[in-house]
Amino acid sequence: MDIYLLERLHKLLHGPINVFDREGNLIHSFEEGVCQPVAPREFQGKGKEKPYIKMDGKGVAYAVIQSPVGEYIVLGRIRVYYAVGNDSIGISYCGKDEFRAIIELCWKSITGQEMPGNVFWNVLEEPDASIAKHLTNDMLHYQERRKAHNPIRQERREQESIRRGDLQALEESINESYGGEIGNVSKDVLRHYKNIAVWVISSASRSAIQGGVTPEKALSMCDSFLRNVEDNLQEPLEVEKATREAEFIFAREVRDLQRKNCEDVLTSQVRNYIYLHIMDKLQVTDIAKEFDVTPNYLSDRFRKQEGISLKQYIINEKIEASEYFLKYTDKSIGEISEHCAFGSQSRFTQYFRERHGVTPSAYRRIFQQEHEI
Repeated sequence: MDIYLLERLHKLLHGPINVFDREGNLIHSFEEGVCQPVAPREFQGKGKEKPYIKMDGKGVAYAVIQSPVGEYIVLGRIRVYYAVGNDSIGISYCGKDEFRAIIELCWKSITGQEMPGNVFWNVLEEPDASIAKHLTNDMLHYQERRKAHNPIRQERREQESIRRGDLQALEESINESYGGEIGNVSKDVLRHYKNIAVWVISSASRSAIQGGVTPEKALSMCDSFLRNVEDNLQEPLEVEKATREAEFIFAREVRDLQRKNCEDVLTSQVRNYIYLHIMDKLQVTDIAKEFDVTPNYLSDRFRKQEGISLKQYIINEKIEASEYFLKYTDKSIGEISEHCAFGSQSRFTQYFRERHGVTPSAYRRIFQQEHEI
């Protein structure tokens, strides 16, 4: 057993690591936090063929690996999800992906083998009996009602409309008459509509990506729409309205892209790069170096595709980012200028005035007055 490795893993886990002999006696402890330790009776005989992972309904987990000589290495208990109850206070947090990586390293060190890919969920084994029972009951219920789901062709037309950026076709597909209905995905009415919103908005984001919207932008928009639905809306009608608005916004994004000349791969990659690094100091020379082209070549090609210079595009994107902070945060103008990497507050003000005709302060004041903030 590599004590040095366990010490390093302990620092990454931010939680306890204990080692027991085959009789269940504690022989090494790297303890941290105030959580209840894992008792040997909980894992005796497990963790030999593959890591034994136990997770409760609140996202508190531990893992057990049995060494060739019969010692048990116990990683955790730790929280692998943020949302936990009050009884989980005091238990250290380690993200699920990080926890899995720690288990993989420990398993590889002890056994010399790679960890089985399905160890977290055992998805290749027989399904949980409760899930199978629930599925059977629901299937029988649908058969007894003799009511079909919405036709899949309608769904495909809806997503195809978004992929093409065709707003009229999207409206027509949504307003189609058909004999099916949306399945019931929750006993709670509001939860039902929010679950449907998650599916529809997520599907729309993927269709928008297929239509040319950069993945980072489409997925970030999707995250924002879903947070709004989950955190701010409490009426089913509001959720339905927000869901449809999200679909049309995605379709408009695709349409606006298609109204420009068909852009090449380089331009798309540059736009995505700018989106990801909008809070950094962006220079044309640095971006050109990133894509292994000359600044002049990149600038000419970008202007040909977008109709504006690359420098102006960067400024426009930074101004758009600054608008969010002006509307929805209390950050000072100087802080926003620094956060969006304009170089100076005066330069930020100059660019903003050229774009909107007012200073950033005036823009914030007007927004607050219009929305009674």
